[in-house]
Amino acid sequence: MTNEEIAAQVTITAAQIQAHYTLGAAILSSIAIFIGIYFSWKTALNTQKIARLAETKRDVYLDLVEKYSLMMNGFNIFMLNGHNWELLFERITSFCIAIDKSSFVCETATKSEISKFLVEFQLKISEEIPYIHKVIHADEKTKNLKISQNNTNILFEKRITFLEEIILQNPEDERLKRLSDLVETTIKDGEKISKEIEKSIIESQKEKNECHDHLLEFMKVTNILILPINHKLRDELGMHTDIQLDYLIHQNYQK
Repeated sequence: MTNEEIAAQVTITAAQIQAHYTLGAAILSSIAIFIGIYFSWKTALNTQKIARLAETKRDVYLDLVEKYSLMMNGFNIFMLNGHNWELLFERITSFCIAIDKSSFVCETATKSEISKFLVEFQLKISEEIPYIHKVIHADEKTKNLKISQNNTNILFEKRITFLEEIILQNPEDERLKRLSDLVETTIKDGEKISKEIEKSIIESQKEKNECHDHLLEFMKVTNILILPINHKLRDELGMHTDIQLDYLIHQNYQK
């Protein structure tokens, strides 16, 4: 083999080696790019999951705050505006659903505080139910008596009108004695119902005062029990909370 042929062979071999190295480098580069893309995708996906979870928590926690506020407002409405049990029950139920949702998405430490709160809340609300029912029953009793009084008044008007017509037509009518007795009976029934209404109103007011005192104390205690949950929820949302100051503000507000 001549020198020219050897040189050509060396050149070809070197070119082949260079090609193999270039191909290998390209493959390694592609693998590196793929790995980089994969981890970037995983990081972005994880970031999105974290962002979605944070958004979900924020919405659930804010809903809980709203439902708690509405429940407490429901107790105030119950005491101030006719003892509407349906509205109060609806708001208590909505709050319980909201706190269950919060327990589902929150951190373990927060869930522990929620569990403690629910134990106390269920115990205390069950203690208030009998007082609430007494007030509702007292209101219903007074309402029914007033309906009876109204019916008696209507009956009295009919009987007295009929009696006056009979007197005008025939003062000697034999029905007058019986009609007079009916009118007298109706008057006595009306007087009896009036006394029962007065007694019922007094009893009802007594039940209301007792119930309202218990509910005010219940609201005060519940507002204290909910504070640890508020602090945990704020921490999860990245909100700074001065716990001591928060308790101090709350105590001053309760006075």
